[in-house]
Parts: sequence; C-alpha cells; structure tokens
Amino acid sequence: MNHDPILVTGASGYIGSRLIPMLLYKGYRVRAMVRSRPKLDCKTWINHPALEVV
Repeated sequence: MNHDPILVTGASGYIGSRLIPMLLYKGYRVRAMVRSRPKLDCKTWINHPALEVV
C-alpha cells in the first residue's frame, strides 16, 4: 500500500473542501494546498492528524 499523501489543490474551494474530509474519512493522508490558511480555520477537519496544509 502506498502511504504517500494525496495532494489536493484549492483546498478552500468548493470541490477541495468536500473532497478532503472524504479522503480523511477513508484513511488517506492528505496534503492540502491553499493560498490563504485562515480560510480553512472554520473547517471541522483542519486539525486532523493525517492532514498537512501547505
């Protein structure tokens, strides 16, 4: 099994903000790319241990 993180660009956008929690729920490690980190602060999944925000 590959343990490399999945890169999601546009993490604060419509698709990215719905895709990331689904990937985390399924056990994937996620690297989320976002221009403005504060836009993600309101997301419930922001502190997930398998998430890296860049």
